[in-house]
Amino acid sequence: MLLAGSLAFLAYWPADATASNATTAEFIRSCDMGAPSNMCLARFQLAVRANRDWGMGTAHNICLPDDRNETAQVFYAHNRAEVRKVLAWLKLHPKFASQSETAGIGAAASALYPCN
Repeated sequence: MLLAGSLAFLAYWPADATASNATTAEFIRSCDMGAPSNMCLARFQLAVRANRDWGMGTAHNICLPDDRNETAQVFYAHNRAEVRKVLAWLKLHPKFASQSETAGIGAAASALYPCN
């Protein structure tokens, strides 16, 4: 289910975009709403992958909850909750505002979802 959900996120992402084309402040401004949009979920997922898997920017030790076996509805609900937590953390840590969203999301996700 994780792969299907990840592919669904990518359907909302422009082919020529990267996870680091905006600042953390821009991510907060465009995604800080009750139910983050699919575009915000995609930006979050890409930034986490960029930090964790692709070696872009600062590598972070991020372990999001495993929801591979969940239904799509539960998967999206979990991802929206993760984005809301990351947004709340970023607003409490304004020093990341001018950094790329990849760096800011990576720092927030590693603080909130460290690997044990």
